[in-house]
Amino acid sequence: MVRGFRRDIYTKSLGKGKKEMKNKVKLHVVRINDLLPSEIFESDAHVCDLLIRSPFYCHRNPSRRYLVRPVLIVWLDVATGTIVGHRVCLSENKNAVKNSLMDAIIRFGTPEKFVVEAMVW
Repeated sequence: MVRGFRRDIYTKSLGKGKKEMKNKVKLHVVRINDLLPSEIFESDAHVCDLLIRSPFYCHRNPSRRYLVRPVLIVWLDVATGTIVGHRVCLSENKNAVKNSLMDAIIRFGTPEKFVVEAMVW
């Protein structure tokens, strides 16, 4: 009886969109927030607390190689807490952020909204 009732609610809410599906069908799911998966992606960057040698080919001479701290750029799905994209680079620049976002969109689809945290040095 319960399965039949749930099936009827599911079929009625299919044509009415995501909001109806969230409010009627998925009531038994415990949610941290009131978002659907892939609705908001949030980005942040973190300077890692480790040193690596410069990986550039022009620094093959040991006297010219220097130590750098890599930066980890992460895209997070706010609804589920899943890391959807990431990139490790030597500095936070627009190409690294763009490439990590492209990876996230290819794997999980385009979100409705992006939230980008600015990094303060």
